[in-house]
Amino acid sequence: MLSKGYNPANCRLDPGGGGLAAYKCGQNPLPNGPASAEYILFGNSADTSGGFQGGVSDLAMTPCSSGDPTPDTWHYESSPNKSAGAVACGTTNNAAMVIWTNDQNHMVGMVGGTDQASLYQWWKSNG
Repeated sequence: MLSKGYNPANCRLDPGGGGLAAYKCGQNPLPNGPASAEYILFGNSADTSGGFQGGVSDLAMTPCSSGDPTPDTWHYESSPNKSAGAVACGTTNNAAMVIWTNDQNHMVGMVGGTDQASLYQWWKSNG
């Protein structure tokens, strides 16, 4: 469930990360890849939602793209009328962040970088 460009070489198990399992990752090698990432696997929908809300509460919210609300829902291109999860953008400690859920897999992911627009575009293509 890790985003493209992440693997055991640039991610490590985070035993204190919460959920059933958590990984912390460093710089993604893909163009405009995030400087950092976290992925947390939960056991059910309520815990996934709680993990997302906890992450969002730490952000100064900003629109992910012009005119979009945040948080918002996202979907796969193959099923545009079915929500696949939630997504939000914001900043914390002078870093741009994108946080999302993959509801089917009970996963919360968060990537961080320096530029909100390019980070969001990277997530849309690779997250």
